Amino acid sequence: MHSTPPHAPRRSPGARLTALCAAMGALTVPAARADDLATQAPPNPYTLGVLETVAHDSNVFRAPTGPEALPDWISTTGVFGSFDKAYGRERLIASGQFDHNHFRHQTQLDSSDHTLSLEGDWATADRLSGEVGYTDSSQLYRYSLNIAQTLTAKNTLDTHSGFAKFHLGVVTKLTIDATLEAFQQDYSAQLYKYRDLNRHDGSLGVSYQDSPDLRTTLSWRKTLGDYPNYTQGLDNTGQLVTVPDHFHRSDVILGMVYNPSGASQFRLSVSRADEHHSVLTSRSFNTWAVNGEWAWAATGRTNLTVDFVRDDDTGAEDLGLFGLPVATTDATKRTAVTGKLTYSVSSKIQVVGSGTFARRLLDTAFSEAPGANAGVTGSDKVYQASLGLTYMPTRSIQLGCNGAREQRSVQGQSITVVTYPYHDTVWSCTGQFAFN
Repeated sequence: MHSTPPHAPRRSPGARLTALCAAMGALTVPAARADDLATQAPPNPYTLGVLETVAHDSNVFRAPTGPEALPDWISTTGVFGSFDKAYGRERLIASGQFDHNHFRHQTQLDSSDHTLSLEGDWATADRLSGEVGYTDSSQLYRYSLNIAQTLTAKNTLDTHSGFAKFHLGVVTKLTIDATLEAFQQDYSAQLYKYRDLNRHDGSLGVSYQDSPDLRTTLSWRKTLGDYPNYTQGLDNTGQLVTVPDHFHRSDVILGMVYNPSGASQFRLSVSRADEHHSVLTSRSFNTWAVNGEWAWAATGRTNLTVDFVRDDDTGAEDLGLFGLPVATTDATKRTAVTGKLTYSVSSKIQVVGSGTFARRLLDTAFSEAPGANAGVTGSDKVYQASLGLTYMPTRSIQLGCNGAREQRSVQGQSITVVTYPYHDTVWSCTGQFAFN
């Protein structure tokens, strides 16, 4: 009954590639590996591991092409551990990740990252079950806000999230689900403080399944949140104070899961949302969103996944191939498609190729100076491709190398305010040892 991770703002399909890139250890791979080990529920509930990653990044700050597009070598040393044990109808899952990143030239970015998660699953004899969990993470954020000023100082993004889920039915034709989620993110750099976000979600839904091949769902979700440091203004006494942007959102979501064969599964959700902001009125709207995924096990060795999403991007940032945001402004509308092909050469060797195309419509709501360039809009396109090889000579040892290319092109009134073009190439190799 292992649940999905705690709620966070919606991410692009590029985020799904993160766990498959055997690179940039502290930025993604260690956390993903520790989670993978936990979900296997080994006879010994404890897992411990160490890893080392060496990577070359051709554009550390994802800056525009030119003198500020600085390359660097990055080494990451990490330790991780997990615990997964069932206690009757209950189950406890925990994982932890601690890494140190060292940059050869941009030493001001030397930093330590961590990811900690805890989840408890429970069930009763009366078809009532649920999960509760919490995640805490801190990682380096390496993106500037516009083409005019590249931020090269260290900026840390701290994220805290928790959830509680309840299910009534589960193995019956009709199941009722209720979820409570909370999410908070904070930036250390003062230039980014207006992007700090608090968000709380509650949802109630019902699903119906009268055959193993088809399940349909209908749910309603309510969201309350704010950007606590969005802008500044004068109070009644003439003093400068921080003015938060409060928002609320309601979603009605219709979904289905269809299994046309034992080797294929199709997921689709269509939602209608109504969102309102107190200060950021340009983001008050009604919108439709669509999210679909097709997973196909073509052979015993080959798996293909195709994902499509079109929605707004409130409170979110599109992720690149290594879990780092490719966006410096939140999108008003985003359309993205991702493909991932996994091929097992043998029981010890696996090759993963992936690619993403995304198109975003943008405004200046999250540019460097909110409101300073009101009304400026634009759009950009992001292309990503990755190819990686993983070799596991034993159950305890994993070796992998990966290459990835990321490129962004722009359209619109002002590329210096809304978005800007850049390209980046990352090569990396990781060695990992885990035992339980």
